[in-house]
Amino acid sequence: MTGGRRKARSIALQALYEIDSVQHDPDEILTHLQAEADLSEENFSFARELVEGVLRYKDKLDAQIQRYAPAWAYRTNRFYRPEYLTTCNLRDFD
Repeated sequence: MTGGRRKARSIALQALYEIDSVQHDPDEILTHLQAEADLSEENFSFARELVEGVLRYKDKLDAQIQRYAPAWAYRTNRFYRPEYLTTCNLRDFD
């Protein structure tokens, strides 16, 4: 599938927005989004990994954003912003 990882990032962003804005369960959101999306299992696993990584490392991501983009520091109480996904793509979640 062309653009599968790009679509996976979009799904992850949608999930993170919903988790933050209405506090829905991440697994339920991802299951719902998977049903709507035409993603391979590999790309859906990538989307799930991004969401889980952001949730797991939120505090560390906030610290990095505050360190390298201090003008954005006032917004780090929200974790659905694209800069989290950019940071996630640069990290290994080990």
